[in-house]
Amino acid sequence: FCYQRERNDGPAMRSAGIVCLQAMGDEHAAQDRIRMENAADFMREINPADLRRHFFYTAYYVATAANMLSDEHRETVLPRMEEFLVALQRDDGSFPNNNGYDGDVYATAFSVITLAIRYQYLPIYQE
Repeated sequence: FCYQRERNDGPAMRSAGIVCLQAMGDEHAAQDRIRMENAADFMREINPADLRRHFFYTAYYVATAANMLSDEHRETVLPRMEEFLVALQRDDGSFPNNNGYDGDVYATAFSVITLAIRYQYLPIYQE
């Protein structure tokens, strides 16, 4: 999954592709299920500290995809992502900006949404 054929797919694009297929219900087609499983292989060993480029965006999509894929992915990926994010959180509740978008607002918003995925508040997360 990628925006442009010439560009490398990375964890963010793989995860966003999985989320899109899941949200559209395409996980029921055998070939799409295989594509999602292949795209999700990296999640088993993912280390959030390695997600440097577009960290908060990537963390959100990785956690969302893991939550939607299976209990195994949910139980493996979400705790690692949550532990890493909580360690980043400042005493005032904000998260440090790492990409230049709207100060700490962007990082904090994405972090809060990512930390809430487990609770499935939004319809897209619900099974």
